[in-house]
Amino acid sequence: MNNFIPLGRNPLSFLASFLVSCLVLSLLLSLLVTCQLQKERFSSDTSIQLRFSADSLVFDTLFTDNISISKRLKIYNDDKNGVVIKKIELSQPDSPFRLTINGKEGTSFNDVQLLGKDSSLILVKAFINSRDQDLPFIVEDKIHFLTNGNKQDVFLFSWGQDANYVSDSILSCSTTWTAARPYVIFNSMLVDSLCTLKIEPGTRIFSHHGSTIYIKGRLQVNGTASERVVFTNDRFDPAFVNTPGQWEGVNFLPGSKGNSISFATIKNATYGIWLGTPDEDSLADLTVSQTVIENSASSGVIAFSSDLTMVNCLIANAGDFVVAGLAGGNYQLLHCTLVNAGTLISQQPTAGFNDQLQLSDGTFIGEDLLVRIKNSIIWGPSSDELLISSSSQYVVGTDLFYNLIKSSVDSLTANMNILNEDPLFISADSSQFSLDVLSPAIDAGIDLGVKRDLLDSLRIPPPDLGAYEFKK
Repeated sequence: MNNFIPLGRNPLSFLASFLVSCLVLSLLLSLLVTCQLQKERFSSDTSIQLRFSADSLVFDTLFTDNISISKRLKIYNDDKNGVVIKKIELSQPDSPFRLTINGKEGTSFNDVQLLGKDSSLILVKAFINSRDQDLPFIVEDKIHFLTNGNKQDVFLFSWGQDANYVSDSILSCSTTWTAARPYVIFNSMLVDSLCTLKIEPGTRIFSHHGSTIYIKGRLQVNGTASERVVFTNDRFDPAFVNTPGQWEGVNFLPGSKGNSISFATIKNATYGIWLGTPDEDSLADLTVSQTVIENSASSGVIAFSSDLTMVNCLIANAGDFVVAGLAGGNYQLLHCTLVNAGTLISQQPTAGFNDQLQLSDGTFIGEDLLVRIKNSIIWGPSSDELLISSSSQYVVGTDLFYNLIKSSVDSLTANMNILNEDPLFISADSSQFSLDVLSPAIDAGIDLGVKRDLLDSLRIPPPDLGAYEFKK
């Protein structure tokens, strides 16, 4: 069969000409459409106003000389036509704030396009220089927007706070921390052997993620009812106010003796207190009084073969034991409230003690165990919130009187303990663990010589159980 080829026409050149013609036509059409779209999308109409996700951005208190998190600001163009934002800039030439727009960081941007019915994201962060002053101070600025001759502003505010920074440090012996400025810990710190760290009333200690306070010498925390000492995380934005595990905790190392913590708050750590101070005597290696330990990712207090005394303490909400004394030791808890009522899911009882512990390498450690708990509350969601276990390898002694306990061990009632009666906290869901008016813990204790409660209120005989005395 013969192929038909028009006379005088090369088929290849014909095809090439056709393709070139199509390409030229396509480009012309594209340019025409683009021009029309440009005219439709971008308007200089002075009535067009930008809309913002917020009229101001407020940063929580920021420690000086440290970069903040980024805050998000969305800008909206509600008009069907696009606009060119002629200027986006911070008003102060030496502003502590920085903007990020379309992946670029700076303080001033020109000719930013925003299509019709579209939005754009601006990230704002702050870096506040030190002012060498004790009191917090306010910093502020505003973002100027100039669009089609219209001027609009979004305001920026933050509190700045100068601080004492401790980073990967061994403290000098006989160090005293005061309330004048907070202390911010990066990469952990150590109080060495034969050295003492004294912390005065009202002092605030903020620890960065992953940092630990190690005590090999001695720690003396001397808060008061009106000026508590606070140990917590260094993130202040709302999502982190009560988030566990933001720092590691206070860790007492072997050899540490004579430690005391009074009127303190320890929160949002992995372990509030880790006590590993085995020795030959039964004297308290650590005495904790009128202190709150809460929101621990693992345990509020965990001790190994150690001697611990706690009086008028609230230890609440942990992902593991709230309080644990493992591998033996001497543990005395008087007028304490131990409770797990948070959103953390724990597979352990609120309080657990044993005389022997198996390590990860299969070996065992242990000592004699003495557990003395009086006038206290031990409560949580499980049927047994107190566990004392014996390996029969060591002497185990218990002294459990006048407590309110969640337990199925009926024999505990012989010691004047109240079993399985709801303590009726004011509001466990919001971590208010003082007693409601109908609580069975009111007037259910015995006088132990503990004259005041966690809040330093007077105890009236017969005293109430737990850390809080009901105010009649």
